Amino acid sequence: MRPLIFLFLMIVSVSKLNAQSVDMNIKLYTSYYYNNDRYNIRELTLTNLSIDTLIVWITDSIKNHNETQSIYDYFFKQKGDISLSNIIYDGNVSEVLTVIGATFIKEIPPDNAFTIFFIDSCNKNDDYYLEFVKNKIVSIKKSSLRPFNFTNFPIWHQLLFSNDTIILSNK
Repeated sequence: MRPLIFLFLMIVSVSKLNAQSVDMNIKLYTSYYYNNDRYNIRELTLTNLSIDTLIVWITDSIKNHNETQSIYDYFFKQKGDISLSNIIYDGNVSEVLTVIGATFIKEIPPDNAFTIFFIDSCNKNDDYYLEFVKNKIVSIKKSSLRPFNFTNFPIWHQLLFSNDTIILSNK
């Protein structure tokens, strides 16, 4: 019986070590007035607590909680007349614009953080931003993209958002 308990504990501990883990913290950063309009700035910090590099993107539709489906939806679904995978595999694309919901990709190495500042003039409460995180921000282990060889193409590094902060505005 003891070996079974030991084996069970080992399996559980290994699965926890390999689990994707992102700490998300939302706080009201500040608010200010401009031309009699109140603007709120909220700060969302994503911290990679796992041992793997995480790939993060903001989807333009409701997030699918199945990792494989989320990858398919973001990289392989047509957006206009092309998909993100077409851009990556093409080899003739010289420059890609960063478009939230279409070509925005951020790598977060272990123990690193990425911050999103939301600026809006609406009176949105924290629930709005929590729903945004739940429905729009996707994070997966970089190793989950290995079967597609995305990271082996030169365009991959051009796609990666290099700053540790992004500002999104909503009027």
